[in-house]
Amino acid sequence: LRGGQQVQSCAFHPSKPHFMVATMRSVRIYDLQKQAQVKQLISGAKWISSVTVHPTGDHVVVGSYDRRVVWWDLDFASKPYKTLQYHDKA
Repeated sequence: LRGGQQVQSCAFHPSKPHFMVATMRSVRIYDLQKQAQVKQLISGAKWISSVTVHPTGDHVVVGSYDRRVVWWDLDFASKPYKTLQYHDKA
């Protein structure tokens, strides 16, 4: 990726031609047909470890090494819908 950011995790959207790439602090969503970035989700976490997409494709969740789970509703905003802190398995 540009800027020297390393890919931490990635996932495909279940129904759209979108690909999610998690870097250290954000998730970038790319449209594979247009070959362009569609959206960037800023997590507020210090270091993202994993990303997953709900089967409906409406929600993205990341886990982080700083013991946070960050949840976005893709229909609304690029800012997190909810951030849960202090899970045990960081």
